[in-house]
Amino acid sequence: MQTKLFALLYNTKILNKVSMAKRKLIRRLLDKTLWGLVKTFSWDENIRTPYTTPHYDAAKRDKLNRDWRPALTSADQAILGDLDSLISRSRSMLRNEGVSRSSQNAYKRYVIGSGITAKSTARHPKTKKKLEVYNEILDREWRKWTQNPNLCDAERTKIFEEKQALWMNEEFAAGGLFIIMNYRPHEEGVGLVLQEVEYEQVDQTIREYEGNKVRRGIEIDMFGAPVAYHLFTSTHPTEEWKKKSSRILAERVIHIFRQDRIRQKYGTPWMDAVMPAVRTLAMYEQFMSMKARTEAAYHGVVEQTGEGGYGLPSEVARQVGAAQATSDTTTDTTTNNIEMRVQPGLFPVLRPGQQIKWPTPATPNTMYGPFVTEQLKRIAAGVGMDLATVSRWYGDTNFSAQKMAKLDVYAETDPIQNVLIKKVLYRIRNTFIEMALMEKRLKAVGYFEHDSWKEAYRSTNWQGPAKQSVEPLKDAMASIKLQEANLESPDTYFNRRGENRDDVYSEIQDAKEDRKARGIEVEKPVVKNPNAPLPNKNKGEGTNGNDVKNNRRIFSL
Repeated sequence: MQTKLFALLYNTKILNKVSMAKRKLIRRLLDKTLWGLVKTFSWDENIRTPYTTPHYDAAKRDKLNRDWRPALTSADQAILGDLDSLISRSRSMLRNEGVSRSSQNAYKRYVIGSGITAKSTARHPKTKKKLEVYNEILDREWRKWTQNPNLCDAERTKIFEEKQALWMNEEFAAGGLFIIMNYRPHEEGVGLVLQEVEYEQVDQTIREYEGNKVRRGIEIDMFGAPVAYHLFTSTHPTEEWKKKSSRILAERVIHIFRQDRIRQKYGTPWMDAVMPAVRTLAMYEQFMSMKARTEAAYHGVVEQTGEGGYGLPSEVARQVGAAQATSDTTTDTTTNNIEMRVQPGLFPVLRPGQQIKWPTPATPNTMYGPFVTEQLKRIAAGVGMDLATVSRWYGDTNFSAQKMAKLDVYAETDPIQNVLIKKVLYRIRNTFIEMALMEKRLKAVGYFEHDSWKEAYRSTNWQGPAKQSVEPLKDAMASIKLQEANLESPDTYFNRRGENRDDVYSEIQDAKEDRKARGIEVEKPVVKNPNAPLPNKNKGEGTNGNDVKNNRRIFSL
């Protein structure tokens, strides 16, 4: 029905008698009025559902929701137009607001820590034996490259761990960044060089390139996949304008961002949902501080009975340095204010009828703390952290709450770390291995000929920051039980601690040999069941010979 109706209304034979301007106006009116009526009283031809009233409360258009009319847009339509404002405001908050900086540091602390390290674990694809020589050479070359800013960093200022922290900070602040993999031969190590590019360094003037659409510097194909990136790599557009940008193929660029929608090309600052709340809280604290300072500026009030401005006696005013009213009969009330230089041991002499009153400042009041706390809870939830982590205050929580908050933070940050390892660090590591092979710094037979060998040579154990435990001894006991039941490997335990199993075992072996050479004897540690009660020497007292007060947990290592 609606198809035939609109075919009739939009028929050019009917509208060809009016001017072009009137024709556009008629079409606009039809779109806004008749289409709504037809949609309201018609049925969908596929599911036969009447469009009468909204079936969801969130879709109602009543008085409460009349002004709630967000536009229906794609991901890029919603982001690209506002991204510059979001980034500039986010960076401003990180410069000036402690809450924002604390949230950013929390993600850097839990995801990156002191750095995500790599250890080669290559094995023969058939015999499964460790390739000891290959692993040792690769780890040595990797360590040399990551710890030398002249090798890994295009700016020659950061080691690899610092670059990881920068990536995390930039993703939180701007929503993402670009990493360009360049090649620059160097006699000291592998020639792979990484260059970071901010979102502000994209070329926004290009709309199309050789038939491909370009959205804010990202050239995409028909499926939305990136083909190339148009970036200003040698300068920053806000510092120096450069007419021509560089077109870099997607194979050389790693785009770090968090994708929340289909066909989304850019990330957004991680505080985008709570930036208004952060600004409101900052303004509230500023105004409250100004009010408190104003109230504190009035140390006392001289109250007098009668009319007229008498002020202090002239001799007293001279001694205390008080500014007095010029006349007792003046009508200008501002001249009756008394300003004094208050000093210890001062005893002002007042005229008859005058009395000093000391006001009690009422700002901040008792609602200041609860209001700020509630706002911080909202901000912390919006950035994906708990209140204690954002505010760095643990005094108002108990032991169980802190442990639960720690688990919740790990549940938030572990997926981010996992994506960073698989999408960014693995790609950098694999590129590094291939460049090392081409430079003949590394030997790997069959790497380019067989996929199974290539996968074997790329095997790596990645270690993130140590997950500090609230109860380390209990967690160690639990890990021992899991390993005895073959439910957990030693590597899993050591990775949680940010350590490598081979390194720890080597250190333990070296320590044993060193103690033996020095003649130091160490008693074998005895691990007791933490849930076992203490044996009671006075049997017969209490239940089953165990007194209740002695039924406590012990650990003996």
